[in-house]
Amino acid sequence: MKTIILKFSGPLQSWGIGSYFESRDTARYPTK
Repeated sequence: MKTIILKFSGPLQSWGIGSYFESRDTARYPTK
């Protein structure tokens, strides 16, 4: 039985200033 361990570093939310369909840039702070 194989197990994949994922380590997430950083916020899981995308705090984007501008979005274009599904691609969104990431800012260091929430915009709203």
